[in-house]
Amino acid sequence: DGQEAVVTDIAPAIWPSPCGWDYSQVTVTYPETRDGQSVVQLGGYPAFAGSVVVDLRNKRVSSASLMLSRPTERSAYPLIDAATGKRRLQAGGLNPIWPYAESGSIKVTVEKVELVWLRHESWKEGTTQAFDLPALLATGSVQRGDSKTEEQYRTVVPLLTDDALDESIDWGGGGGIPVPTPLMMEAGEAK
Repeated sequence: DGQEAVVTDIAPAIWPSPCGWDYSQVTVTYPETRDGQSVVQLGGYPAFAGSVVVDLRNKRVSSASLMLSRPTERSAYPLIDAATGKRRLQAGGLNPIWPYAESGSIKVTVEKVELVWLRHESWKEGTTQAFDLPALLATGSVQRGDSKTEEQYRTVVPLLTDDALDESIDWGGGGGIPVPTPLMMEAGEAK
C-alpha cells in the first residue's frame, strides 16, 4: 500500500536455548515500538515485533517471524491521576512482590519509571482483540532478607481508570484494569 517500514532505536536481544539444551541455536528478538514508545506485555517485558532463529552449526537462519502492522483505532479513555498512579506503583502494580516463607525483609528498589504502551490481548466473539494501553513501566531490583543477590524487578501500572473498558473484556474478575493487590507490609515512600 505504499507505506514504508520505519525502524527506530530498538535493540535486539539474543536468547540462547534453555539450560540443558543443545546450544546450536539462538533466537534474536526485536522489541516492538508504537509512536516512539516501547510496547510491553503484562509482566513488563518487551512485546516482540519480530524474531530470527539462527542455527549456529550451519550458520543459517532456520526460521523467522515478523508482526505485520495492524489497523489501529484511537480512543480517549479516562486516565487515573498522579496520586493513584503512585499509590498503585507502591503497591506493586501488576507484579507485586510476595515474600517467600521466612524470607525476612524485602527491599524493592525502583531505578527507572517510563511511559510505555501495555499490550493487552483479549478473545471476543471468535477473534482476538489487541489493545495498546498507556502505562508506566517501573524497573529495578529486589533483595530478599540477608541475601546479597538482587533479582531484576519489573512492574506495570496501567494508566486507565478501572471502569475505562467494557466489562465484556475479561481482565480477570470483571471489567476495567485489575487493581493491584496490596502487600502485607507498608509500601515504602516512592522516590
